[in-house]
Amino acid sequence: MSPQELHPGSDIDAMCSRCKTLSGHVIVAMVGTAIVKVKCNTCGSEHKFKAAVKERKAPAVTRVRTPAAGAASVKKPISRDPFEDSSELPSEYKPRVKPAKAPVSGRPKSGGKKAPDPAEVYAAAFAGKEGNAVRPYRATETYIMDDLVQHPSFGVGVVIGVRDGGKVDLVFPAGVRTLVHART
Repeated sequence: MSPQELHPGSDIDAMCSRCKTLSGHVIVAMVGTAIVKVKCNTCGSEHKFKAAVKERKAPAVTRVRTPAAGAASVKKPISRDPFEDSSELPSEYKPRVKPAKAPVSGRPKSGGKKAPDPAEVYAAAFAGKEGNAVRPYRATETYIMDDLVQHPSFGVGVVIGVRDGGKVDLVFPAGVRTLVHART
């Protein structure tokens, strides 16, 4: 179609900003001969007109001096494809390669120490307390350091810390948990 035949309501191929594909559209609005707004026939969205195919610019042309001729210049297109041999390109057209980062040590990225294995912490806390009485966990009970507590979900745990505000830290085979205690 020529620009004179285009009018609102005409069909045209355009890039849909919602579908991200080239599809059929209906012209909704025009300013003079320029298409401003279109409606996608596939998804129904209205958006600004985006041409189906953009024109490509010709490759950049630069002058390259030949060593023998000295002053003679030859026009030669420069490829900007990073996978082609770039040894003959000027430095400003060569692909930039970032230097590799130095290898990082085996430490975690947080910069802190590696967290201890919960099973090791549990074994250390439970050592020497095998004969002590195990108390069932209840929020109304009050616990002190080194008490053995039977929790219905986590199993047998050892009190490793008592906090202000009615909280207690226990270590279980699966890890450390903070539970409430001394609630009335």
